[in-house]
Amino acid sequence: MTPSSENTTDERDYLSTDEEIHFMQAFIDDVSIWMDALDKDKHFANVVPYLALKLPMLLNALLACGARHLVLTGQHDGEKADYYYNMATTQLSRSQQERERDPGECALTAVVLDAYHVMSGPPTQRMGHIASTRALIRGCGWDASSTGLAAACFWVNVGMEVLSCIAFGWPTAWDPDQWGLDLSFATLDAASRSGSRSVAGSDDLWTTRAEGHPAVNDNPELGEEELWVQRIFYVMAKVANFRANTPQFQEPSPHDEQVRLQNRFAEWRRLQNMCNTWNLSCPRSMRPYGYSPGPSPKSLFPNVWLIKPPAKLARLFYHTAMCLLAQVNPLDPRDSREKRAAQLHHAHHVCGIAAHTFDRAVVSVAIRSLAVVGAALADPREQDELLAVLARIQRETGWKLARVVDHLRGAWGRDAGGSGPSSAGTATAGHESGVLAPLPAVGCGYSGLGGR
Repeated sequence: MTPSSENTTDERDYLSTDEEIHFMQAFIDDVSIWMDALDKDKHFANVVPYLALKLPMLLNALLACGARHLVLTGQHDGEKADYYYNMATTQLSRSQQERERDPGECALTAVVLDAYHVMSGPPTQRMGHIASTRALIRGCGWDASSTGLAAACFWVNVGMEVLSCIAFGWPTAWDPDQWGLDLSFATLDAASRSGSRSVAGSDDLWTTRAEGHPAVNDNPELGEEELWVQRIFYVMAKVANFRANTPQFQEPSPHDEQVRLQNRFAEWRRLQNMCNTWNLSCPRSMRPYGYSPGPSPKSLFPNVWLIKPPAKLARLFYHTAMCLLAQVNPLDPRDSREKRAAQLHHAHHVCGIAAHTFDRAVVSVAIRSLAVVGAALADPREQDELLAVLARIQRETGWKLARVVDHLRGAWGRDAGGSGPSSAGTATAGHESGVLAPLPAVGCGYSGLGGR
């Protein structure tokens, strides 16, 4: 006798239709991978689907996300995605009005619905949803010091916010210093551990110090790679806020202007030291296992081989933060040779990581980094290769990247609408985003934790 898929309490024992199974598989295989990018235990792939069998609004939210992904990849129309989304939002709204509501269940469902918004809604509307979910998460007392699913929800929410703010040049509403993250690494003295550059000329590679001691701690917190990803993500958020708060006008008094410049330069140096400290303190597994500076027959960019996905994400965030810092040095002339060289160095490494990895979770998040640093590329051949990388990412993930491409071509002084992901794909599949990836604003440099 076949067991029932439902019981009298609205709980499900299992999914009972091919459609539901298909949509849930799409969520687990293609959506949860970027939602779990900052989570060691991958709760959205491994835990949340089982919770959804007991919570109808969460189940409908997951099915909506799976269906929306299939719409983006051209495997389904949008009718079912809209149906499950409307069901989930109605149930969530009703649940929030109940006196005996579970705040955690509401926050979790809202986080999943934010993933739907990343894949479908316009950027400004998306930020409104992220803000509403942030209020639910803070109401639950969840932050970076939380554990389990609470921490997973926190990181999805701040991930979407930070990458969106990088895209638009906005400061984050949730101050990174209030995240509750373990920042013990930042108290280390980077200057005393500044190993000499290797002959490869890459800050990804370091030799031993003169005393014969390793410049890099080989095994700090081995197995805690996600913690180090979260730490450099925090630093990148701090850098993004520094960039967003760049003064638009000079102070009327030359003395006041000089004081402001000195204060901003002191903060700039502090952020640069945090990047350097992270780079020198992270576990060996977070550094390249192989490095070939290029060019090669396959790519003009360096072949930066990082074995573990967290290491790839961390290096992307590190080089993005360093490239942003190079753009906003308060005391360096805007177009100085040193500033351009620093931007290009870090842009090459971001492009190299993206060009040589086929991990869909990593490349989804990489979209925002590519959009931020890609404008620094001056060689038309490198620009063309970056456009080819973005076209590959669009084919493999479904993110619609025509606006990202148009932004880059505009920054390069090339006609918009040329080679690269086409605008037509955007019109048929909906809005562009990118995971933790909204569309870039003019003058900015994200978010899926990337760019759909």
